[in-house]
Amino acid sequence: MDFADNINSIISDLYEGILDQQSQNQALHNLAQLLGSEHVALTTWNKRTNLTHIIQSSGLPEACTSAFQEHFYLLDPSRILVKKISPGQWYIDHLHFGKKAINCSEFYQDFMKPYGFGSLSVSPIASDEESDSFIAIQYKNIAHSQKTDQLKQLSGLLGHLRRALNIQSHFESIKIQNAFFQASLEQIRLPIVIANGDGRVSYVSRLADTLLSHRTEIKMVANSITSCDTFNRKLIYAIRLACGLNGPKIASGLRVGVNSNTALHLLITPLPIDHQCCYQTQQNMALIVIQDLSLPMLPKRVLLKQMYGMTLAEARVAIDLIKGMAPKEIAHEAGVAISTVRSQMKAIFSKTGASKQADLLRILYPILSIDTK
Repeated sequence: MDFADNINSIISDLYEGILDQQSQNQALHNLAQLLGSEHVALTTWNKRTNLTHIIQSSGLPEACTSAFQEHFYLLDPSRILVKKISPGQWYIDHLHFGKKAINCSEFYQDFMKPYGFGSLSVSPIASDEESDSFIAIQYKNIAHSQKTDQLKQLSGLLGHLRRALNIQSHFESIKIQNAFFQASLEQIRLPIVIANGDGRVSYVSRLADTLLSHRTEIKMVANSITSCDTFNRKLIYAIRLACGLNGPKIASGLRVGVNSNTALHLLITPLPIDHQCCYQTQQNMALIVIQDLSLPMLPKRVLLKQMYGMTLAEARVAIDLIKGMAPKEIAHEAGVAISTVRSQMKAIFSKTGASKQADLLRILYPILSIDTK
């Protein structure tokens, strides 16, 4: 396999490494072997925290690995010089730092030499307000001319490396965002399930998971609600309505079981606006709230506060609206100005995604059917 074929194989491993850390490590290890280097590292320095994250090739002694992670940024003279190098270009120590300076450098004398390294090459990969990322290659015995020729052949690899790191960083931000999203959903303290119009379940709260593990009414296979019986077919149809697949988004309620001590009540509504941004998809989602009728349910206004982030005052107005009361009646009954009610209505429409009272009725009317003991 020639140099170009090896580079292509390394690029393939880099992209696989976006989701598989082992493939990324293998890519760096193969690159080190190809270049005759004992150490190739991807390093990201967080400018705000001054912390360093290093992904490095294998084969280094443990003491050397520890020293590299702890002191690379503290002692490495290339930190300042690399800033003058454009992405895709290389800092080469004996050319940019100078042989005389190398002999006087604490980094080279106290760190590199004890581990047998004689030279270092670095190229910037990416830089923004948060961090700097670059690739560092350390050598023991290799001719300077050979090293320079090899580095010229890596220009294509660096572009792929930049893209792979950017994609990986994007995925990491999505993971963090989803973690916060799931944490916020858990704070709702309701048995909830989120599904798309095909019945594919993307989230089950711990309370719902505990409840459904002891029940057989909702049947799922491979995280999808199956249409194996009449109730599940009704549930999938209700989810499709909530997702707006057959027209405007319409909420609905389902009850399964006759005995109130064992029956379940399901409220199926469009996923609230505040949560939709956490799903990187064009599909609309449905929120399913499960009520065990043997247990007391939250008051309707508290339920609206939990689900849609309404204030209790807004929730009271929303309930009055779906009961058919006019804004003027609501203001009179609450003893507030009509302008206050209209301001609350504006917030309610924004939080539910409704644009008019008819939309609000379609989305929230089933809440009136919930039995709050």
